[in-house]
Amino acid sequence: MFESRAAHTGRWTAHICGALAALLLVGVAYAAANLPALTGRIVDQANIIPAETRNAIEPKPVEDAKPLAEAKPAAETKKAGKSKAAKSAKATPKAKAAKGKKAAAGTPREGTHKAQVIAMLQRKGGATLEAIMEATGWQKHTVRGFISILGSKGGMKIASTRRESDGARVYEA
Repeated sequence: MFESRAAHTGRWTAHICGALAALLLVGVAYAAANLPALTGRIVDQANIIPAETRNAIEPKPVEDAKPLAEAKPAAETKKAGKSKAAKSAKATPKAKAAKGKKAAAGTPREGTHKAQVIAMLQRKGGATLEAIMEATGWQKHTVRGFISILGSKGGMKIASTRRESDGARVYEA
């Protein structure tokens, strides 16, 4: 009537081992399923997709297109007609455009918070922490972090002083 604890534990262990074996067999059977290869095409071996939908989805063969061999000579004649001077002149404006983008990347757009703060820092007497907070709507830690980035990554020399009259923090560029 009463089982020992060891017999009870052994029965549960047998149940768990049986369940794990069943899961293993199901996994092996699932892995051995005969699935079609993934080709990017729609495969409907069960004929679930209606014919109209299948025709709309499947690509149509193009019969009017020129063979690839006929298209190449036209491209080769265009390449052969260019001189080396024309090729080098074409490459030069691209390099200049890239330099122009780099130069423009350092200047902030008008009306942004960055432009406002830089303008405030560059005026005579600089700007206080509170004035920058009021103009941008930022919190103190955001203003301090932004000013540190201007100094390190922006390349600006920022001087931070404490005003003796009211003890306010003043930043100047």
